[in-house]
Amino acid sequence: MRQVNVHEAKTELSRLLEQVEAGERVVIARAGHPVAVLVPYKAAVRRRKLDKVPGVATLVNGKKPGELIARLDFDPYERSLRYVSTHILSHELSETAVRDALRQGHAFVAHDWLCDSTGFAFVAAVGVKTMAIMGDEVKLGNALTLIAATPVNCTMKLIRNGEVIQTTNTNRLSFDIKATGVYRIEAWLDVDAEQRPWIYSNPIYVR
Repeated sequence: MRQVNVHEAKTELSRLLEQVEAGERVVIARAGHPVAVLVPYKAAVRRRKLDKVPGVATLVNGKKPGELIARLDFDPYERSLRYVSTHILSHELSETAVRDALRQGHAFVAHDWLCDSTGFAFVAAVGVKTMAIMGDEVKLGNALTLIAATPVNCTMKLIRNGEVIQTTNTNRLSFDIKATGVYRIEAWLDVDAEQRPWIYSNPIYVR
């Protein structure tokens, strides 16, 4: 069972629903305290429960299964794009270079309204030599290290193949790679006594 905060539930709703459809239960918490659970929809059970809730029976009266009974606004793209920034790692500011950088996955996403993410980096290196940046593929070898850096201290999560393998409060993370996989970084900040997602890196593919 996975637990997420309210902000993540709003911004990552589509991804969470996919996980729920696959059978996973997702707990939504406010300030660390669970307040709701997303579970797979079961029509028969849900209908019995809805009929017993005062007021809901009026909403569903005369409706057929699958018909719209209410609308909820979960930050549509038009609004989300006002506070989510895509940072493109390009050597020059030209249409060709920007398109090429995006094609290669040389980018990361950040909620810059929380904190300026300028200076964030996530690379694979051997010593001081950079072997790969976000979006790149690199061959597993001796002394290959993942390095992530943020402009301020945060909760940095290193994720391999969808699983968190290291969590630390820092502004610089170093990890010696021992296995192949798809590695990426999430950076979280404490805001109003709640952990909020700040930066999502594109992955580095270690083959």
